[in-house]
Amino acid sequence: MSNLEKVFRTLVAANIILLCAFIYFDYDSMIVSSVDLSKVMAETTYYNYDPFEDLAGIRWIGMVLYAVVALLIYPALFFYVPSSRFFFTGVFILGYAPRLPIIMAGGFDIVSELEVFTFALGAAIDGAILILIYLTDLKERFDGSRR
Repeated sequence: MSNLEKVFRTLVAANIILLCAFIYFDYDSMIVSSVDLSKVMAETTYYNYDPFEDLAGIRWIGMVLYAVVALLIYPALFFYVPSSRFFFTGVFILGYAPRLPIIMAGGFDIVSELEVFTFALGAAIDGAILILIYLTDLKERFDGSRR
């Protein structure tokens, strides 16, 4: 196993751990502010979650489906399954693209600093994985030409 493959597998394993952290931790309980945020939190549909009342339920279901699909794709990447490269790219685009209109419209999220750090670290690792699977010799492993 080359050093490049070791780096790749370490990045994939790190992203699996980060994804599990997103699923396990309650980041909202870690928000500390000197300003009373209760009014802002009460007005958002995310914090008053009722899956049958509005689209927040669909958003929550989408996040769960995204997590399940991602948990299936990362092991496939780890073992160089040829189609996993294509699906990882699709999940990457579907995971990050919906945030762009919200950011461009001036929207905001109330999140903890740890959640921001974890999200940014995961995005950086995802970018590194994309570079490794498309621009290095590892792309041959996903073509199925070298086992």
